[in-house]
Amino acid sequence: MIKCPNCELQVSAAGTPGAEIVCEHCNERFRPGALEAAPALPESAMTVVQLVSVKTDETISLPAQTRMVVGREEVGREVLGRIGQVSRQHCLVEQTGGRVLVTDLGSTHGTFAGAQKTDCAKNKRTQVRDGDLLFLGREPFEVKLQVIESPSAQTENAVGISEESQCFDCHLCGWEANSAPPDGLCPKCLAVVARRSL
Repeated sequence: MIKCPNCELQVSAAGTPGAEIVCEHCNERFRPGALEAAPALPESAMTVVQLVSVKTDETISLPAQTRMVVGREEVGREVLGRIGQVSRQHCLVEQTGGRVLVTDLGSTHGTFAGAQKTDCAKNKRTQVRDGDLLFLGREPFEVKLQVIESPSAQTENAVGISEESQCFDCHLCGWEANSAPPDGLCPKCLAVVARRSL
């Protein structure tokens, strides 16, 4: 038996030594010993999470927060508010240690992750990866993850780039400014802003 790094429950480690293990509780995939060797993300790194509707190609950008509720009356309401199968507070999305975890919040039609449609109510804190499908009810969304440095860290690391030659902008709504917002989020749409040189 081995402890799952995601849900911390005991998982059978039977099979080929060093082979990938899939936790039967949360669907986390890992190799024994590989986690200790994996480099940690820098403290300044954030994961930008986007949910792209497979049916309409509409994008929901989730704010760079450690925990957020997604639903018809929460984050993503502009897109999800039109989908009857999505509950007002449908699921919780958490970011921890460079991983994105999803838990269903008792929604009427459920939350399911991956091609195997892992039930996120029974398997709390199910990890999703870039390219995975996340089903809110029967509505499929592609998960897109991008790890970036926070704008404040980008400013600190911009050695040799003058303040006048920097611009911070939002890829979603087009907002831009010469200095980073203090929280690193676009003041108009709450997406993570990025630094670029002029």
